[in-house]
Amino acid sequence: LTSMVESGPLPDFDIRLQINEIPMASSETINMAMERIKKRFGEMATVRWNRLNGTPRHLFNYSGYLTPPSHLSPEEVVRGFLKDNLNLYGLTEEELTDLMSEGSYKTRHNGVTHLLLKQYYQGISVFQGVLKANVDSEGRILNIGGQYYPGIRIPLTYHLSAVDALKAATVDVAPDIVFEPEILSGHSGVDMTTVFQKGPFNRTDAFHRASLVIFPMQNQFRLAWQVILHKSSVERYIILVDAETGNILYRSNMVKFNQPQGLVFEEDPDDAGQVTKPFVGDSIASPLGWLHQEVGVYSTLGGNNVCAQEDRNDQNDGGYSPSKSN
Repeated sequence: LTSMVESGPLPDFDIRLQINEIPMASSETINMAMERIKKRFGEMATVRWNRLNGTPRHLFNYSGYLTPPSHLSPEEVVRGFLKDNLNLYGLTEEELTDLMSEGSYKTRHNGVTHLLLKQYYQGISVFQGVLKANVDSEGRILNIGGQYYPGIRIPLTYHLSAVDALKAATVDVAPDIVFEPEILSGHSGVDMTTVFQKGPFNRTDAFHRASLVIFPMQNQFRLAWQVILHKSSVERYIILVDAETGNILYRSNMVKFNQPQGLVFEEDPDDAGQVTKPFVGDSIASPLGWLHQEVGVYSTLGGNNVCAQEDRNDQNDGGYSPSKSN
């Protein structure tokens, strides 16, 4: 975290948000899918849908678990579940093998294993394509969700080089700077990872890089260069450049600032995704904001309307509440 500079970084950008209306499957199709889900997992099974492609993005069961106890490893349990439900997830067996383990970790107090499966297409990463599953100590799946994109069928050919992509990214975030990229190392791997010298951004402590990714859009996929550009200590961008047209598809600053903020649902989660909102609160309705500050330290995740904290013993007192110093 760092303090905001006067000029400030560029705002995040995602070309997919420029689409005014994203068509969803018909209510009849969704109802039929829900009937199959409830028949298989019980009446309390619930699914949230990915509005970009209509696939399940979160499946869980209010009345219990998605699978029975198992002595298999958490990854084997999850892969077995996905294989048994290929139709529900729209996956083929080949696409299932393209989900690669990105590691797992176990929560100490309850023994739940949190598993990440990253999506690839012919060895190239699918941007933001990750399935997450939680498996309890008895080998039962508690829930499974995330964003994934079946049906990728695109040629892995490109018009722009990694150098071209870095130039395009530089024009996007620093149009007044002349930059002729010099390759430090590359092009390595299927994704053609290339590392560049710092160039005019020599005050940063890291090198720029570019690698190929698959960028999912509504009803199509684009091959893109994912560029990591370190403009300054407070502007370190992930920028996706279309590998054919050079258009900017996505931009996000990896440096986050010290004003408390978080992802919230402004609408029903089935109708819209999360958006980033500050926790400063309305000056009249919530004068203390949502992160109470005392002597320059955000001490409590709460305000005059709510205090968010753990309450494992049902005593409404003394539970853990996230805090952050600025």
